[in-house]
Amino acid sequence: DENPTSTILRRLDSERTARRLPHISSCTEIETSVTSVRQTLERIRPPRAVSVDDEFGQLHKSSSTFTLYLHMGVAMSASKFRVEQCAYNEASFSIPDVRGYVAEKEHIDPCCPLGRCINSDVEMIKEVVEDLSSTDRWRGLVDVSTDPGRYLCNYLYYLSMSKDKNSAESGIADMTCNIRNSSVTIFLHVPPFHIISEDAQVDFVADFMRKIEKWRMSI
Repeated sequence: DENPTSTILRRLDSERTARRLPHISSCTEIETSVTSVRQTLERIRPPRAVSVDDEFGQLHKSSSTFTLYLHMGVAMSASKFRVEQCAYNEASFSIPDVRGYVAEKEHIDPCCPLGRCINSDVEMIKEVVEDLSSTDRWRGLVDVSTDPGRYLCNYLYYLSMSKDKNSAESGIADMTCNIRNSSVTIFLHVPPFHIISEDAQVDFVADFMRKIEKWRMSI
C-alpha cells in the first residue's frame, strides 16, 4: 500500500488554492533511505555561503523571511497525530532502509555527541497543538511527542533541524527568537488511513499549516 504521507502530500499540493493554504514553495517525496534523505536535504536546504563577519547582517536583512520545513512520516502503531518536538543524534535501525543499509547506535552527525537532542520551536509547537486540541474536530487526536524513534524519521528530522541556525539544544531554555525570523522545522507523524481516514488527514494537515501561519502572524 502507498504511504499515507505521499497521498497527503499530493493532495495538498493539488488542492492548495482551493484550501487557501499558506504559500507552498515545493513538495518533495523522499525515498526511505539514508542516501535519499541526505541528497534531498542538500538539494532543498543547501548550505548558506555566509562568512562569520557578515552573518549578523545577513540575518538582520532577512528578518522578515520565515520558512517552515514540514516533514511527515507514517507511524503504523499510532492512533492519533504526533507533532515531534525533538530529534536525536542517533541512528538505530530495526530494519534496513530500502537500499539495505542498517545502522546500530551510529551518529547522524559525527561532530556531535551520540544521542544529542535538539528541539524545534517548543513554544510554537505547544501553542499550535493546544489550539488544534481546543477544536471539537481534533480534540484528543493530536499530541506533542518527544520520541520520534531512531529510524529514518528521526534521521531526517535531526539533519533538517541541524540546518536551522538557532535550533535549541536540550536544556537551553530559550533560543527561539531568531528561529521565528528565519526557518523552523517540524516533523508530523500521522497514523494509517484505516485509523484516521485520508480525507480527515488531509484536512488535519491543512489545519495544522493554517495554525502555524496564524501563530506566525501573531508574534
